[in-house]
Amino acid sequence: MNEIMLIVVLAMMVILISVIFAIFVALIVPWLRAHLHGSPVSLPHIVAMRLRGTPPTLIIEAHATLKRAGMSATVVDVEKNYLDNKRRILTSQDLVSLVKQKENLD
Repeated sequence: MNEIMLIVVLAMMVILISVIFAIFVALIVPWLRAHLHGSPVSLPHIVAMRLRGTPPTLIIEAHATLKRAGMSATVVDVEKNYLDNKRRILTSQDLVSLVKQKENLD
């Protein structure tokens, strides 16, 4: 009986640790990518993006591309453009062209 209880507890601990690790990776990878691209985004902002259904990696890639092109768009601007045109955006290049187009209009 004790052996079965021990196996169940260990299995639950492994599952819990796996879930915590998956959440950690889902937050840290976009955060690290943003910092390496020179467009820092806070962890709470990444969590908020995930809750809004925005893919952080797509937003961060588009922002880094815009920054390299000399555009002054912020991560918030890029995310707003994504949320406004969610159905038309398939790649980060689609998002970059929409942001450039919008900045040229303003």
